[in-house]
Amino acid sequence: MGVQALAVSSWPKAKEGLIVTGVVGLFLGMVGGGVGRYGEAVVSTAVLAALFGAYNLALKQNSGILSGLIAGGLVGIFVSLAGLPVSRNISGILDGALFGILSGVIAGGVIGVITHARPHENDSWPTKIFLVVGSIGLGALLGGGVGFIAGSILGLISASWYGGAIGAALAGGIVGAYLGSYYHRVKWIALTSAVVALVAAGASLIGGALAGLVLGIISGSFAPMLFVALIGAYGGLFSRGLTAMVIEALEAPSEMLAQGAVPFLVPAMMVGMMVGTAVSGVGGLIVLPASLAIVGLIMGVFGEIEGKPDNQVTVRTIVEMTMMGAEEWPVRRAVRHITAEHRNRNQAIFGASAGMLTGILGSAVGILIGQLINQLMAAWLPTIS
Repeated sequence: MGVQALAVSSWPKAKEGLIVTGVVGLFLGMVGGGVGRYGEAVVSTAVLAALFGAYNLALKQNSGILSGLIAGGLVGIFVSLAGLPVSRNISGILDGALFGILSGVIAGGVIGVITHARPHENDSWPTKIFLVVGSIGLGALLGGGVGFIAGSILGLISASWYGGAIGAALAGGIVGAYLGSYYHRVKWIALTSAVVALVAAGASLIGGALAGLVLGIISGSFAPMLFVALIGAYGGLFSRGLTAMVIEALEAPSEMLAQGAVPFLVPAMMVGMMVGTAVSGVGGLIVLPASLAIVGLIMGVFGEIEGKPDNQVTVRTIVEMTMMGAEEWPVRRAVRHITAEHRNRNQAIFGASAGMLTGILGSAVGILIGQLINQLMAAWLPTIS
């Protein structure tokens, strides 16, 4: 089937997808134009619009990915606005640790608000209050713990420009090596370690909100790996001595991944993402909503692939799946859905190209509108004062 025939046969869904990507680009562009972060707005829009456009045409129904995009974006807006008052550039391990705890507590508290335990109708008011406050407190405690590790690593990376790149590469290499160990092959360990190390070093050198996102995910991934390594080291030390301590510390994270990586890594990665984007300041207002919109979109894809009859992704669904619930994510099936079959592949390519183009155009218009609003506000506020 040619591109022209594809466009005609899928035109109703394609038109809806173009409207969505155009609106998303317009919104992100307006935010980017308003805060002076044009690059983040265009790149974030391009990635999000391409993914939505690809799956919008390749899937039979698009209600799941549309609801996921909206719900994820709302979570991102809420969390980024909540963390904006405390956002700042960090310098040093101590500063990073303190900031990580603070921003992690905020992110965890927001998560606790969204997923607070539901009281029964007959519960007394003290019980209802306890359930809400307890959920917020537990979320804040867990978020603060992960934020402490992520912030400490980000603080170490931010110590100097080249030194930060070396530290980021080292952190990325360790995380990549453990991820590669899932396949129990040396070549995969070496490959993933090298790739993640290069990405981390490049992000550290570039800087900005996108770099904060990448480094935050890598730093957040350290938290469960370090925690499990410490447990392994403790058990090895008191059972078989120093040699066993080192061996157990090195092997424990790999064994954790073999038992199922999602429940351990995804929550920490999400908190790390929030801490990392908070470091970038106002740029997080663009990157975090776009990133969580992608997460919500992917959940909509999973639901469609698994054949859920009413595939609707909500704010609570996103938080529960990423922070507490899902045992695994069918990532491979989602990728194969747009790569295995010739028809789906053509639809995905056409949808991604059209979505990206429309999103970037919408983002460019939004940037101009954001700049205009900034100018009008600058001229209007002195008049009032």
